[in-house]
This record gives sequence, C-alpha cells and structure tokens, in this order.
Amino acid sequence: VRRRTNTARNEHSLAFSPNGRYIAYGLSIGNPKEIAPIAVVDLRTGVETLVTAGTGVQDESISWFPDSERILFIRRGEGFGIFQVRIDGAMDEQFVLLSHDPALSPDGRHIAHQWGRGREPEIGIYDVDTGAHTVLPIELGGINRHPIVPTWVGPERLLVQDNWVDIHLVD
Repeated sequence: VRRRTNTARNEHSLAFSPNGRYIAYGLSIGNPKEIAPIAVVDLRTGVETLVTAGTGVQDESISWFPDSERILFIRRGEGFGIFQVRIDGAMDEQFVLLSHDPALSPDGRHIAHQWGRGREPEIGIYDVDTGAHTVLPIELGGINRHPIVPTWVGPERLLVQDNWVDIHLVD
C-alpha cells in the first residue's frame, strides 16, 4: 500500500487513466466546497497538477478519453454542463450545456448524458468530433420516471435504466 495523496483536502470522483500513468480526482476545499477543482497526479513522478480552477463551482464526475491526455467532467454551478480539459490544464472546453451524468463511449467519440433541467429528463448523445446532438427516443413511461446514468456496452451500444424499473438497450 502506497499513499498517493497526503493533504487536509477531501479527494473524490477518482478515475485512473487508460494508460495507467495518471489518477484524476476532484478536490473539496473549504466549507462547503468553496473551491472544488480537479487534480491529476502523475504516478511516475508523484507530481500533482490542478487542471481546473474550481472557484465558485464544483467540478466532478471524472472520466478519461482513450488518449489519456484529456478528461471529461461535469461542472456544477455557474456554467453548468459537461466539459473537457487537457491534463496540463489547457483547453477547458464546454461540450453540452445543462447536462449531467456523462458516459464517454469507449472510443471517445460520443458522450451519452442526461439532458434537460426543469423538464422531464431525456438521454442525449453528443458527437465529440462534429458537435451534433441527438435526443434518444426512450419513453420513460410517466411522471417521476427519470433516467439513471447511461452506460456504454461497447462503442455503439448504450444501456439506460430509468428509476430502477425499466432497462433500455440502445443500438
């Protein structure tokens, strides 16, 4: 057992890079979470780099692109949505506004996510290369039926469960 962090901060949303070299995690600093950036630690050197500022917002729900050079995450607060950032902190770019619970396809080309705020949620698919956005025709079956985090089953199949009731497989 080797400790990789040793701070008074709270680390959360841990994600290992596909190449096994990095760990990305969210930090909660202050009370309550006044600053919540994302950090990346290089397991070879032990050097930690803050890749987002996290000031006044909460950055979380981290996943890696297949190239191990970019991270997908959610920003809660001002500018709410799904973002990507390079592990050197460059290119903090927003993909989808007013969305959450992203699932990056294994090939890194598509983001499945919950879409909508203040209305019945839907599952959307965002194409990273083209910016095209598609809302999936999944019938949630009535009031208070909300999709749960989508999960990719291979590069082209998506599994969605709503309110712990129905399971939908999307090809």
